[in-house]
Amino acid sequence: TNNDSLSASAAGLPSALFLASGLSGAAKNLVYLSGDAQTDTIGANLAAYTVRVTDSLGNGVQGVTVSWLVTAGGGSVTPSAPTTDVNGFASATRVLGTAAGVDSATASVGGLIGSPRRFGATALHGNPSLIVKTAGDAQSATVNTAVATALQARITDRAGNPIQSANVTFTAAGGSGTLVPASPATLATDASGFASITSWTLGTSAGTNNVTAASTGTPGAIFSAAGTPGAPSASQSIVVDNTAAIVACSASCTVAGTTADSVTVTVRDQFNNLISGATVTVSSTGLNNGFSPSASGSSNALGVFTTKLNSTTAQAKTISATATTALGGGGITQTAAVTVNPTAASITFSSVAASTSPITACQTSCVVGSTALTLTATVRDTFNNIINGASVTLQSNGTNNYFNAVLQASVSGSSSGAGTYSATFNSGTAQLKSLSATITSGAVIGENTSATVDPAAPASVAVVNGGFSARVGTGVGTLPTYTVRDAFNNLVPNFAVSYSSSFSGAFGGPATTNGSGQVTLTGWTMAGTNSDDASGRMANSVTVTAGSASGAATDYGVYTWLSDVRPVIGPSASFCSSCHTLDRNPNNIVGVASSCGGIIYVVAGSAATSFVYQKIIGTQACGNPMPPPAGGLSAANIKIVRAWINNGAQNN
Repeated sequence: TNNDSLSASAAGLPSALFLASGLSGAAKNLVYLSGDAQTDTIGANLAAYTVRVTDSLGNGVQGVTVSWLVTAGGGSVTPSAPTTDVNGFASATRVLGTAAGVDSATASVGGLIGSPRRFGATALHGNPSLIVKTAGDAQSATVNTAVATALQARITDRAGNPIQSANVTFTAAGGSGTLVPASPATLATDASGFASITSWTLGTSAGTNNVTAASTGTPGAIFSAAGTPGAPSASQSIVVDNTAAIVACSASCTVAGTTADSVTVTVRDQFNNLISGATVTVSSTGLNNGFSPSASGSSNALGVFTTKLNSTTAQAKTISATATTALGGGGITQTAAVTVNPTAASITFSSVAASTSPITACQTSCVVGSTALTLTATVRDTFNNIINGASVTLQSNGTNNYFNAVLQASVSGSSSGAGTYSATFNSGTAQLKSLSATITSGAVIGENTSATVDPAAPASVAVVNGGFSARVGTGVGTLPTYTVRDAFNNLVPNFAVSYSSSFSGAFGGPATTNGSGQVTLTGWTMAGTNSDDASGRMANSVTVTAGSASGAATDYGVYTWLSDVRPVIGPSASFCSSCHTLDRNPNNIVGVASSCGGIIYVVAGSAATSFVYQKIIGTQACGNPMPPPAGGLSAANIKIVRAWINNGAQNN
């Protein structure tokens, strides 16, 4: 509505102005003025939406409440005033929603023509603002292999609306492998705002791999993947130990005590990455090996498995290991070496042995196997391992012992080779030898080792209990003993002997020497077949031969008065009794002078000067021979008388 005016004027008179106000009629129409069909980015404040409320004559109607309502696209519409102004105008501010597309809002007044009035707008996406990792982040794969899911990023505006044709550059960090397309790879987003690389192959180092996705207007994003080690590598994994030598041990073995070897296995893949959780098994060549706490286990976070090796067998050992995971693996090329040395010498397991027994007594040019033996000491530790370099002294009891052809009580040296020290041994004394050895610790081994030295071949036969006499035809009371000895004066026992005799009666004796190297005749009857000697005895000889040695015993047969002489010249003898009645006996003829110039009848010990013997053989100084020559005594009887007189003319 407007004020109306009317003026009245007359010449020469001031005009008069009449004013009147015409009021608008009732609200009839809702009329669009401005603001429809705008285009802007999401969230933008558009130019004001304006409508006018008029009456039927097109006059603006003041004070009418216009309702504003968002009908699509979100956002807001805010009136500048709650009612129309004096001219009937009403305005509102439209803020677009966050989603790109069609936005709409309405202005309405109930009952008016043109109500509601729609205001349309197009919301465009905003500038690139966000980059989102939509696929491929936080994966895990074996080093130098492709991750399972390709990397994908999405570019959106601040409200999350995808932006097409935005450039995204994917760049792999140093050591983070390779991309397809090659890094840096710049790709345009598709209609949904996505950009993807074809593949990502991780680097060769285990650990975090990073790829940066960058796009203008966005803060960028980082894709991460964990590179895990590959299969254990035979060439990159290592086996090491801490020492070159340990001492044999069976229990409570320690590295500090040098009775155990610490073994460390470090498991790596082909790119030298440490591998944790690998199954590791350690083994060693040789015998009687032990591992503590175990020969098998898992590598720790540093790829390390440790164990301790001990052994009761002294020898050089080669330590090896295998390492496996689900990806594979096997034997490790590198090995470690340790030598297990023996413990101290043990008298339980050390020994002394003679190569042969018995041997024959010998002093020079002795031959092993017959007259000499090889005495060998074998030095072993508490686990029966041989010990080389041990000081050994070989010795023997008894006398006249030779080591290495030298007359000495013992010989010393060092064990070598198979833990042995040897020397030749011989002796000139036949006896049982106790052979032993003293080892480094001073302990004596092999005290019960023995060898018998047998006598050598008989070299002499000595006789005792010879020279006894017995009446012819009877046995001697004391029998001779023959002792057989070798060249070293050793008795030769159990040796076969033979017998021979000269002018001897019956005899007997054992076939072999006894344990003392002797034989003693079991009986010996004296014969009178030998010539009588100056003492009136007939020598009997028995010779014992042992090998090439021999010895003879000589005993004597003699004649007695009662059994041998009296029958010849006694009173009952047929040779004399026919002429003489004298009861001749030693008491009346021995030392008794005859009537022939005082010549003694019988001179004891001298038949030649005895008158009786002179008359028997016809050399008497007085009278005739007796008995007369026609019936003279036989040579045997003459021998009996002569031998009796020369043997002392005993009254026996």
